Amino acid sequence: FTARFSVDDWIGYERSRASAQAAYGAKLEAYLDALRAGLLAKHGSPAQPVDVRYTQFLYVGSMPK
Repeated sequence: FTARFSVDDWIGYERSRASAQAAYGAKLEAYLDALRAGLLAKHGSPAQPVDVRYTQFLYVGSMPK
């Protein structure tokens, strides 16, 4: 599915993710600055909508009775 975020909303989402914090540690803000600059270069405005495509997987299993 596709979700729509503004550039600034996407950066806020990325900042809140524990996996991003774990991966980048002390370099998280530098990563977010570079990501924001790239998104602004492509989309022009912090309020500009950005479409983010997601793939979700559903794992189905059974439990022994």
